[in-house]
Amino acid sequence: MRIIKGKAAYILLGIIFVTAIILQICQLFSKEGSWVCVNGAWQMQGKTSKVKPIESCSKSEVMDNQKFVLEGEVATSTTTTTQEVTGDVPITYNQDKTLAIIEEPKANSVISSPLVVKGEAPGAWYFEASFPVKLLDDKGNVIATAPASAQSDSLTTDFVPYKTLLEFTTTATSGYLVLTNDNPSGLIENELSVKIPVTFLNK
Repeated sequence: MRIIKGKAAYILLGIIFVTAIILQICQLFSKEGSWVCVNGAWQMQGKTSKVKPIESCSKSEVMDNQKFVLEGEVATSTTTTTQEVTGDVPITYNQDKTLAIIEEPKANSVISSPLVVKGEAPGAWYFEASFPVKLLDDKGNVIATAPASAQSDSLTTDFVPYKTLLEFTTTATSGYLVLTNDNPSGLIENELSVKIPVTFLNK
């Protein structure tokens, strides 16, 4: 009687073991696969009923938290890189902080002296109600500098309107307008900037 019970226990354990293996195999083969981008080409991983994507996977993906500063818009970035973009879109993204907005002049516009520069900047950009504005030629030489003055109380975390006037003379045909936050600390990690390309009207 004991021998029979022992055999029954072994048989039951064997059935459970075999059943578990079969279930794992079924789960493995029934798992839905997917299409993965590898070295610029779509490759199937596992079995999948999904159709191969039609869009190219060779383009580099842009991180969701990395945005550019567009004209009249606010953007932030988690990088400390400055990138120049040609065309209608400026230019700079820098660090994980909010940047200034340049309303006038627009990127790639033709400018002449005296040049009115205005827009909005976060209160943190100002020190004693101003921050630096520079006009450079295409070789990086400084043509003119002036402080952008707050047009309302700058002791705030909100955006504050600014305005300045740049008077200049140059023989260059193109250059850049650069706004930089006032940085009393002098530490490069605290420096923020916005830069747009401009064309000079040489009469």
